[in-house]
Amino acid sequence: MAYDFDDSDWLAIDTALPGTDDEQPRSDWYTYPLVGRDRVDLHIARSVGGSEVSVSVQGTVDGRVRTRVELLLDLMASYDLMASYGLVDERSVHRGR
Repeated sequence: MAYDFDDSDWLAIDTALPGTDDEQPRSDWYTYPLVGRDRVDLHIARSVGGSEVSVSVQGTVDGRVRTRVELLLDLMASYDLMASYGLVDERSVHRGR
């Protein structure tokens, strides 16, 4: 999959994410398509009252793309993207990592 994820992609997700709830069915999560040689849909929702974000990836991809997506999700889990992108008040974010 050839797709350059940039600031406009983060802005779209940042705008949509506050209205989501990961306890709702995935059909109600925000869906963001990544279209390159292949198409992958990211289904994204935030944990209401928390700083966690749930991500589900849907699409037909080869093993190489699957590995990249898994690595990206692992990296995202290591950082506090919520405060970086203004999705929560930075004072409320736990910094004990």
